Amino acid sequence: MKVAVFGPKELVLTFKGLGIDVFFKGEKNEEELKKIIENGYKLILVSEDVLADINYRDYIYLPDITLLPIPGITGKEGIGKSILREILKKAVGIDVGGLND
Repeated sequence: MKVAVFGPKELVLTFKGLGIDVFFKGEKNEEELKKIIENGYKLILVSEDVLADINYRDYIYLPDITLLPIPGITGKEGIGKSILREILKKAVGIDVGGLND
């Protein structure tokens, strides 16, 4: 399985040392994410600050693709919690709560 990390250079370079392919945040983050997916990456760790710049809802339900939010270098945006809440709501049909906004 191909794994990628997408975010600010200062954050993702750590993962490069582990042998994971890295992609840097830029001006066209949505286009870059599409390219990453088109190149066959199945697990994509994406910093929350990148997710804040794109319409991540277009990607979280794609089959065979997992977007895993990671905190950016400036801290948490709360997007990871929001994504998890949406997925759980879709899976069980109700808002299960327990994830305070």
